[in-house]
Amino acid sequence: MKCTYLLLVALLGCNVVGCNSVSSALCKDDVQTASASPRGNFIASVKLRDCGATTDFSSVISIKDVGGSSQISEEDVFVLRGDNAISIKWIDDNTLKVECEECDPKNIFKKLESWNRVEIRY
Repeated sequence: MKCTYLLLVALLGCNVVGCNSVSSALCKDDVQTASASPRGNFIASVKLRDCGATTDFSSVISIKDVGGSSQISEEDVFVLRGDNAISIKWIDDNTLKVECEECDPKNIFKKLESWNRVEIRY
């Protein structure tokens, strides 16, 4: 009973603030597109996350450090409720441009302006 309660609390907390390790274990990410930075140090991905029948889909942008210079090798940098048309484009090796014309700011759960050595422009 105690373990069930702790798992429920952890899952609810991750649903509110987002937990990469828990969400990746319980959710399915469908990569819509991926793009490597010009020098290949980073890979940005647009994913559609499905966490089951009781939650809406989420549109997610994650950046992975393939150069290995960060202790956190991958992180979700943008999370938005729903299935949205999002495009990404590398301006240079350290600048990612994100476009989402139909995105409603009220539905944004997470929006980082930078991660590791990458500036993210919206």
